[in-house]
Amino acid sequence: FSLPHALNLFAGHAEARVISQLVWSFLLGAVFACLRIVGRSIWPVAALHGMMNAFVHVNRLGVDVQPSMLGAVALACAPLPLCLYAAILLQKELPPRASQQANR
Repeated sequence: FSLPHALNLFAGHAEARVISQLVWSFLLGAVFACLRIVGRSIWPVAALHGMMNAFVHVNRLGVDVQPSMLGAVALACAPLPLCLYAAILLQKELPPRASQQANR
């Protein structure tokens, strides 16, 4: 999910911005995977992804974003609360391994 963002280096984006995008998109990819597992459908995740992209692109129209190192780190860490939420949802959804093996 995150590798296509590396192409932004060739588009002239700042290295700090691209690295933060790689981390950010990797974490969001993990969240989207958990939401797909819990929700049992790709469509809500696809809609969420589209809405997030639209929000980001509309809010930066005509603006060249060059984050500071602190800004890049903050951007990279932004999905961490969502990762925690996805892990909690996944924990509730998947049964413990011990009970899976006992049922066999």
